Amino acid sequence: RPVGIWVQMRILGFAALWVFSALMSWGTLSEMLEQIAWGWPSRVQMKKFWSVAQRADKIRSRASLRDSEHLDARQELHEALLKVWKRGRVLGPYPSGLLAGLRTVFGEPVSWRWLLPLRPGGEGDPLRPTALNMDVCRAWAQIAGLAPRFDELSRAA
Repeated sequence: RPVGIWVQMRILGFAALWVFSALMSWGTLSEMLEQIAWGWPSRVQMKKFWSVAQRADKIRSRASLRDSEHLDARQELHEALLKVWKRGRVLGPYPSGLLAGLRTVFGEPVSWRWLLPLRPGGEGDPLRPTALNMDVCRAWAQIAGLAPRFDELSRAA
């Protein structure tokens, strides 16, 4: 019967869309959890820091090794970049590790209440977090301090 085929096609289409949606959701969730585990509760912040690290690395790689005048600046930049890069990722200023990152995102220790939608929570000021990875923060501050020398290096390259 034509009606039976139409119903089967609709069910098949619904199932295909459901599977596609589940796969997309899983991909987004796993990407977000990985980002949080590396110390980035915000994707926007991660992209901004990533672009700074990329630009600094590009300047470092273009700087001439024979130019002794800028050799120390290049070396300092290289050492600072090594502190923020780990296995092809840029480390964030917030605590690394999934549970520590989730605590930063939710603003409180692990709780079953995280599963409740639209529940206010968290402690303190979200714009002034208390948990930071101070070693990574110092490395980012070192890169920021070298920013005026980036221009010297980029002109010398």
